[in-house]
This record gives sequence, structure tokens and C-alpha cells, in this order.
Amino acid sequence: MLDQRRQPSTGAISNANVDDEMRRLFRPASGASTSGNSTQPGASLNASQGMQPRYQTQQYFGGWTSKSRKRSTTQNHPTFNKDIVLLPHPEWSEVCKHKTKRRLHESGYILCAFEMRKMWDCRTVVAEIREAFKDRIPEDVSIELLMPCGNKLVSPKLHEGQELNGFMIHKVFRSKAVYIRPSTSLPVPFNSSDSEDSCVEVDTSSANDHTATTANQTNNFMTTRARGAQLASTQQVSRYPFTRRARANQLSASQQGSSGTMTRPNQLSASQQGSSGTMTRPNQLSASQQGSSGTMTRPNQLSASQQGSSDTMTRANQPSASQQGSSGTMTRANQHVENVATVNQIQSDNNDDYATYLSIMGSISDLSSDDEELSQAIMASLESHVASECTNTKSAQDVLLNLASQIVSNKKCRFNINRSSVLDGTMRGFKRLSYNPSYQMCIKFSDDLGIDEEAVDLGGPRREFLRLLMEALIQSPMFEGKDGKMNLGLDSSALREDRYFIAGRAIAVSLVHGGPPPGFFAPTLYACLVGAKSSIKPVLEDIADADLYEKVKKLSECTSLDDLLHATEPLQDYLANAGCLRPLKSIEDRDLLVQDILMFQVVHRVCGALERFVEGLNTLGVLNAIRMHPDSFRPLMCHEPSALTADIMDHLFHIRLSEVGSNKRRAEERVVPFWRDYLQDVEEQEGPSKLGKILAFATGASVIPPVGFSPQPSIDFLHDHSSSPRSCLPMANTCINGLKLPLFDKYGDFRERMDFAIGNTQGFGRE
Repeated sequence: MLDQRRQPSTGAISNANVDDEMRRLFRPASGASTSGNSTQPGASLNASQGMQPRYQTQQYFGGWTSKSRKRSTTQNHPTFNKDIVLLPHPEWSEVCKHKTKRRLHESGYILCAFEMRKMWDCRTVVAEIREAFKDRIPEDVSIELLMPCGNKLVSPKLHEGQELNGFMIHKVFRSKAVYIRPSTSLPVPFNSSDSEDSCVEVDTSSANDHTATTANQTNNFMTTRARGAQLASTQQVSRYPFTRRARANQLSASQQGSSGTMTRPNQLSASQQGSSGTMTRPNQLSASQQGSSGTMTRPNQLSASQQGSSDTMTRANQPSASQQGSSGTMTRANQHVENVATVNQIQSDNNDDYATYLSIMGSISDLSSDDEELSQAIMASLESHVASECTNTKSAQDVLLNLASQIVSNKKCRFNINRSSVLDGTMRGFKRLSYNPSYQMCIKFSDDLGIDEEAVDLGGPRREFLRLLMEALIQSPMFEGKDGKMNLGLDSSALREDRYFIAGRAIAVSLVHGGPPPGFFAPTLYACLVGAKSSIKPVLEDIADADLYEKVKKLSECTSLDDLLHATEPLQDYLANAGCLRPLKSIEDRDLLVQDILMFQVVHRVCGALERFVEGLNTLGVLNAIRMHPDSFRPLMCHEPSALTADIMDHLFHIRLSEVGSNKRRAEERVVPFWRDYLQDVEEQEGPSKLGKILAFATGASVIPPVGFSPQPSIDFLHDHSSSPRSCLPMANTCINGLKLPLFDKYGDFRERMDFAIGNTQGFGRE
């Protein structure tokens, strides 16, 4: 057994055979003639010294047995780090370059290596980012997370049900930075010259900062040593572009001789006269000049003035120069830091550190080798949606339906409403401690005697309440102006009781919970809500006070300085209170004075009320949605909703007919034309207002809500006239948006019953 163990293995024998065969093939002839047993030690030593190279195959090849490969296990850490970039305004759609990043970094709008946790949900991510930036993101400003896609910034496209939580950010963004786009502009000190176009990225690995060389009258040249990769053959333009600042700081030299030569950056030029210059390598530079010629070189050039027979430069990185009269000086490119001050490119230590950081990060690929295919697939998926997202704006209905998903249907908030004092009941309900705007609203109406109306709120009473609430807001002293173009008014009692906040919350709740839109905002008030200060331009019609309106109108129509001074006399006290009292020197001061009066009367005077109104309107995220999609919400907030027509009403209701061929079906088909004729007659004789009453009779809402009706309004028929005398009158169930029509043989009888029922409706469950 011991002898068997000492025998060499098959793998060892095969390796020995391979070694012998390799030695036989590659050993020199002189060494092959020697015999193994008769060779002297000295001869063997000499022979071994002449047998180079010697191939040791066993060192590189082992046995032919396969070995299992163990895949390295990846460590799952609960945290990861991201660079967070806060953009200055919502119109920003491009990736920040080096210069802009440096500006943002100086202003504290970039968080480097911000630590995030994979277990964070979407709301926690937003809250932590807000907390990290502190007061740079105001409370009323919403933020959106973007990712770079090439040179553009796009919103990550997730599947339905997914949210951008910590785990998704770690998987989707990978090594990319997270960009934060606010809903309104933020105060960042940017100059007009700090655009991305003025900054061209330079390859920092191949050269240092470009410097300028000066030519003085004594022919002393300050040159820089360029690396071999930057020097090219004769008349070859450099691959690396200059920044505008480097070009502007290049110095020029005037030449007084008979000829002058100027070479471009990284070019090789030689002018020879009388004698020849020799270059031995392609990246060498030589120049010989004779006479009174002047030479000016750009940065990264090597120049020499020569007079004599010849000069030779043997290597590009070894500068040489022949001097005439005075010496020429050459310095390395990485040793001229102090000379950079001559071209006005002094930077602080922090900026240099951050620039170095950017250059290092720029050289690192965003895509890791392990996840390159996954990242490319994600980028391709995002790019396919960029064009559609840029061209298609979300409609207000889609946005509100998304916000309505916050409503919790199994939890309710109760409101006890009297029709004669809707605002009072609304304030009691909104101020109740148990109220939550995301809970379902349960409305219970009562008359002045406290007798409840027989109705269970399944949607109809809620829409009725919200319709009455919007009408009550229009009639309240909190708003003033013409119908359809109203601004905030100043009411001290409403400000003291915080009714402006209640008004803003009421509008937000109405939009999300299926009520009607306000439709009475003036463009000036809407501009104040959106937050675009440049677009806030009050007009004369925004003044609700008739007396002040006439005075300001007369002031705006003045054509001379005397008329202007005379028109301002009745307004002296008002101008003093408004801060507009100042000496008028010419008629050109008229327009500015009128604009200041309008801004004070419409905007500045009610800034306290506007602030509370805005906070209330942000309930359920409505204000942020309006600021993100101002064009989509403008028709709902600023103008009356589209007028109802007979065709709209006809298509809105779904008619449910009985089985084909039955007697009920024939009676119903006879009444359907009566219904359509009734809608057309009402539109022609009484207009959209009466159509709104018909819609309110059936659904509780006089206009179509922005989120639509759910369920769709429908029409059924009353077949049994003998069971109840009320079967001759139309009946409605606003909870299911259902309308039941009576069956008549004559159109006159049908119209009479319809007019009577709609005109005498007193409430839910009333006769």
C-alpha cells in the first residue's frame, strides 16, 4: 500500500511527458548532443546557460480535470449613496454640465453622497430630501424626481402600482445622480452668461488649463511643455476645443517686422530660410526663423527663434531653443500655476476641489459591466416615452382622478348642512377634529326646523352639497369682482375666523370628491395661485370698488402732466396708504403709478388672505397639481364650465330599454323622442340654465364635474301608473345618477309633468 501511494499520478506523468517533448522541440542543437549520464557537471552547467529560453510548461498548465467555479456573492446593504441635484426652476430639462454644477454646488443645491435607505417609501424619500435641503425648498413647493437620459432629464416610467421608493431608486438610477425639479422657481444666483453653451468640456486627462503666451519686444517667450499626445503633424488642428474664457484671455502681440507667423494650438509649424531644420519624430516641433519676423504662439505650443545653420529636436518632450540676443524660457504645463493669474482664471480652493471631483466622476462610466444590459433596456424604455411626455400634457380629469385615489371609502366624515347656511355648516365640519379630507364625505341635509331630509348619501347629496357650497362662495364677501372674473376681497371677520383657509379647502375638496369646479377666478387670481410672479398683471377691471375704479380710470386717461396732477388729488390719502405717493415729474410716470395702484389693490392688500387661501387649496395636493399643469386647470378655475346643450345631455344619459319585442319596449320607444324634444325645447326657450336644473334634478350637480360622473347617469321608465299618483311624475335617484321618466301618449302631457317636477323640487325625499 505504501508503494502504491508513492507512485506518481497520471496527471503528473502526463505533465512530465509534455515537458520532455517541449524540451526536445525547443532545445538548441548544441544542447541536444550531450548525453544525460556521460555529461560532466561543468559541461552541463555551460549547456544549461546556452539553452535560453527554457519553457516550464508545468508551471502554467495543470491537470485536465475541471474545477467548479464559485460565483461571488453580492452583499446586500440596507443603505446606498446618491448625488442629489436640486434644479433652480421647473423648466429645467437638461443635464447639468460642469459649470452649472459648480454654481449649484456653491449655492448648496447639490448633496454629494446623500445616504438613502432601501426601505424608505415614496413619501419618506421626499421628506428626507426636503429635510436635507432644509429651507431651500419652501413648504408650498412640490418636487419631482428625475433621472438623466443622455443629455435630457426624464421622469422614471414605472408600472401601475409601483412607486419611486428607496429600493426602486437604487435599482433604476444605479450610479446616476437624482435630479429634483421644483414646481416653482427657486432663488439661485445665476448670471445670464452662465449658460451651458458657454461651457465646453475639456479633456482634463491630456492637458492642464490652457494658458496664454506673450511675445515681448526682447523676443523672450513664455512657452509650455505639451505632452506627446497633444502634438500633431504640420497644420493639424487640436482635438480639444477651447472654452470661451480661454479664447478671450489669449494675448496677442503686434508685429513690426516684414513678416509675421502665428500658429494655432497644438500645431506644428516651421518656417525656414537659408538653412534647414530637421525633425526626427512626428511629435517634435522645430522652427527656424531669420530676419525681423515676429512669432506669436497659442497655448500648448513650443516655439523657438533660431538663427544659424540648423537645429534639431530629438524628442517632443525635450524642448530646446537657440537664443539670439536674449534667452528663451520654457516651462512645463503642470508647473505654471502662478502664471494662470495672468489670464484671470483664479479659482478658490473649493472650486478646484469640486472641479477635480467632476473630472474624476466624468471619466467613470455610468453603467457597470454587470448591469449594462439592464441599464440599456431601462434607458431605451425611457427614451421611447420622452417625446410623448413632452408633447402630451395630462388633462385635468386624469390628474384629479389620480388625486381621488387618496380617498378612503370605508371611513367617513359627517356634515350636517342647512340649505340656507351652507358655509356655516361647512366650517363646522371642516374644523371638527375628526375631519380628514381623504375620508369619504357623508352629507345630511335638514331644513330650518331641523327636520332631516330622507336621503342616504351614496353620492347624490355630496354632489348637491358641493354645488351649493361653490354657489355660497361666490356670494360670500371673501370674493369680489364681476361674475366669472372674481378676485379675493378683504374681509376682516373672515380673516379672523380663518374662512379663507376654509374656502381654499372647499374648492380643493370639491375638485377631488366629484363636485363642480369653481369657474369664477379672475386671471390675476389664478396667476397668483400658480406662482408665476412675472405673469401677475392686474387690469383695471379687477378693481371691484366702483368709486376707486372711476378715479383710477380717469388717472389712466390723462394726457398731460397737469391733468395727471389734478387726477391724483382725490387719491392722496389712498396713495399714501398704498405706498404710491411720490412726486410726478412727467406724463411717463402715469403708467407706472396706475400699475402700482392695481398691484396694491388686487394683490398686496390681500396678501394675508391669499396666503391662507393658498394653504387651504393645497389640500389633497390640488395646488401642486395646478402648478404642475396650469394650462389644464385654467378652464376649470378661470372660466365658466362649458355650457350644457341638448346634445351633451342626450349623450350623457344612458337609456335603459326593456326587452326587444315586449309591450314595455314599445311604450318606452314612444317616450324616448319626447325626452329628446324636451331637451331641445328647453335649450331654445330657456337656455343652459334650465338644462343645468334638469341635470341637478337627476344627479345633484348642475354642471358636469371635472372627474365625471360615477356611475354614468341613466334613464329608466315608470310603467305602473296605478300603484302611486307620483308615478305620473319623473323621479330621480341622485345617489346612482338615475332618472325615471313617466310614460305618456302625448308630448304635451310629458312636458307639463317634467316642468312641474323640476320646478317644485324642495329637497331629497320631499313632495
